[in-house]
Amino acid sequence: MSWVIVRQFRWTTRTGADDYPRVEEVHPLSGRKRLPVNVAEVVHVNAVAPAGSARVRFDTRLDELRLLANYLGVRPGRPVTLRQDGFRASSPHVRRFVSESFGLGMLTAAVQAAYEWNDGDPADFSALPMTLAASSAKRGVRPDLLFQAPGLLLAGEARGRSGKPPGSTRLPRERLDRLLPWAHVHRHPLVMTWAYLDGDGVVVDFFAPADGVEWLSGAIGVPDPAAALRLPRAEQVALREVDPAPAQQELFPRPRPDQLSPLSLFEVGTGALGAVEEQLFDTAPPAPVTLAGRTARGRWAPVDPVTGARGSVLLAVLDEPLPPAEAAEVARGWRRAAAGGGAAGGLGDDVEDRSDDGADDRFAAGDLSVTVHGRTVVALTPTRDGQPWDVLAD
Repeated sequence: MSWVIVRQFRWTTRTGADDYPRVEEVHPLSGRKRLPVNVAEVVHVNAVAPAGSARVRFDTRLDELRLLANYLGVRPGRPVTLRQDGFRASSPHVRRFVSESFGLGMLTAAVQAAYEWNDGDPADFSALPMTLAASSAKRGVRPDLLFQAPGLLLAGEARGRSGKPPGSTRLPRERLDRLLPWAHVHRHPLVMTWAYLDGDGVVVDFFAPADGVEWLSGAIGVPDPAAALRLPRAEQVALREVDPAPAQQELFPRPRPDQLSPLSLFEVGTGALGAVEEQLFDTAPPAPVTLAGRTARGRWAPVDPVTGARGSVLLAVLDEPLPPAEAAEVARGWRRAAAGGGAAGGLGDDVEDRSDDGADDRFAAGDLSVTVHGRTVVALTPTRDGQPWDVLAD
């Protein structure tokens, strides 16, 4: 599995002049740590996004996913990186699309990875983009995603940027100040990630409240041997900086939080998700194999059809949804088969397993990133071309 660098932060609050909470202080919880992430989760959340007032079409959506995957450097057992030369040569609107799509996907991947790191069952975890709830009138601020686990609805906000992370938390603080009233009104836990990607790797700044989230207590990931755990002194000071003029800023009213409850948003979004999956299924070509015993539609596409570089991305839709426990087990089985060789083809001769993390098999190299949610299957393989259905076929 590939990995990212994660830095965890906690925020404390005070009550503002409008009786809503405001960020008082942001402080680091841990230094740089490596967190294994399933890159397929980064792609999946973008696969099920609605197309505004239009119907979703399979070929268009696959082209979007291929564009996103084309800029990501994904090697088994190595850090996720940005293909920087190609990215810098792209037009500004393409760079924005990739950065924003990656930021949204990385929030999902990071929250799920944190949940699993603390022994959460991935079968119990689901993520829903709030763009799926666009049909519900939006009157005020609402977060980007809702996550669901047993007894918990968690909200998440995502930002993606190209380049190195800054030394200040000014922009995350400003975004939190807009979202905390929503979390306060609905008494709903909230986290936020800012993902920074460049040619050296990905840094995810993971923000959570000081009193924690039920299953997110303590640090996640393993120490990054490439960097000291202690942040440089100048960065510590910047990350702890307090809003220098809170009274003056409170003269300008913030947008009011959306009053629609998180449960209502989740119900509306779940219904819209079913419609997106049906539209994808109706417009996708038949698959030549069955997947997990289901009839499937979809196809693989080359990640980089211009240069001919190796790698493929899959978008497939099943005729019936898989129950969460079965979906999680199917995906685990496909990943195990790919990592162990056999029908999945292992790593391939030109990919070296250079995982630096010893016995921790969460970082083990494998030739396949794959996820299954409901009817949707998304997979990426960095070493296979054409239509490598053998890595998934029954």
